[in-house]
Amino acid sequence: MTIDFQRQPNCAATVTASIPAQTVAAERSKIVSAIAKEARLPGYRPGKAPNKVVEVKYKETIDEELVMRLINRTLVEVRETQKARILDVTEVKPELEPGLHFNCKMVLTLEPEFELPQYVGLQIKAPPVDPTEEDIEKFIETLRVRDATFEDIVGRPAAMEDFAVTDAEGFHGGKPLQEAFPNLPENVASHKSLWIRLMPDVFLPGFAEQIIGMTVGETKEFDLDIPADFVLKDLAGEKVHYRVTLSGLKNRRLPDVDDEFAQRVTRSGSVTEMREHLAELIRIGKQDEREQLIRRQIEQQLLANVSFEMPASYVRSETRRIVDSIVRENTARGVSEEVLKQNSGEIVTTAADAAEKRVRLSFILAKIAEKENLSISDSEFDSNLMALARREGREPRAFRKELEKAGALNHLRERFIEHKALDFLVKNARVLEVSSVPAANEEEPVAG
Repeated sequence: MTIDFQRQPNCAATVTASIPAQTVAAERSKIVSAIAKEARLPGYRPGKAPNKVVEVKYKETIDEELVMRLINRTLVEVRETQKARILDVTEVKPELEPGLHFNCKMVLTLEPEFELPQYVGLQIKAPPVDPTEEDIEKFIETLRVRDATFEDIVGRPAAMEDFAVTDAEGFHGGKPLQEAFPNLPENVASHKSLWIRLMPDVFLPGFAEQIIGMTVGETKEFDLDIPADFVLKDLAGEKVHYRVTLSGLKNRRLPDVDDEFAQRVTRSGSVTEMREHLAELIRIGKQDEREQLIRRQIEQQLLANVSFEMPASYVRSETRRIVDSIVRENTARGVSEEVLKQNSGEIVTTAADAAEKRVRLSFILAKIAEKENLSISDSEFDSNLMALARREGREPRAFRKELEKAGALNHLRERFIEHKALDFLVKNARVLEVSSVPAANEEEPVAG
């Protein structure tokens, strides 16, 4: 066999191979003999038909099997002689003529080649998990707010900290806000009976200040100059006009922190027991946040220290998957198809960046798993698959059948092994406890 192997950018390679006619004939003979042993042809006992008769009867099947075997033989030769780790055969053009050489041209996707950085003992910063008195007090305050009661305010106008119940219509350039800016949240464009706590920059900048001094039943019109850096981009830097009616004014009454309160909101016997219970909940939550933070920092360090070309097809595929996920999530939130189309460029850019990171991290973790001989048993795989099905609200057996039908089980096994590699890195990291972690370490995780 002769092979011309040429590496190309983005982990691709082209292969031109030729297998001598003698080798092709020998392989064909093996296939014919195997089929002849099982063939049932009229006029012959089972398995006794002459090879020439079998060749005529099963020519198409023989040729298909022969081409497949010769392609596989070529791939084995490429792996052995070129030390190439083949991920996928993206294109194949075989040429088979009776009694002649077998020629074949292929385009392969190869596994990226790179050196692993130091990955055992990565230095990580993480906050402690023990709750402080301030943490407990904040939790109690949250419970008080949830258990609050409201009463009408009578005999005075609206003031800061009150809860105003408003009916409002917004305009821009004489048009209703919803018409001028179709992408705005509905309650910003107009609303009925919306509760707004009167505090600076709540709802819209300057809105609460305009309500101060109004009495229940009063209607007022006013303009707002929206800052250029406002979070709602459509309104940023714009002047909007509102017509607002104050339909209600409420005062919030927070409950006292006593044993009755503890029993009502946490089913604890006393305030002391409630504080102990809340401390444990805070500790569990902080522990989970700490582990996620450690994982993100490990991922970020690996990505920062390893750079290599990646298979373009893998990045494209992951980009499509992320785009589909973004579209599904936004559609579920009520974002219109028109808005999604308007933001399609930004969505694709965001997805492509995330895909590049996810694919690169996947190859790094896979290589670490290989170096550390990390694997996953069938029982572990089944357990992880069941847990995944539960998280997605799926019936485990139906979920497995769906993955089998899609040919996704092997890919899922690889993902589980990558997660095991990340667990290994977490276990072997050197964690330095700090009071706070820089905001740069709070990015979304990129593991798929």
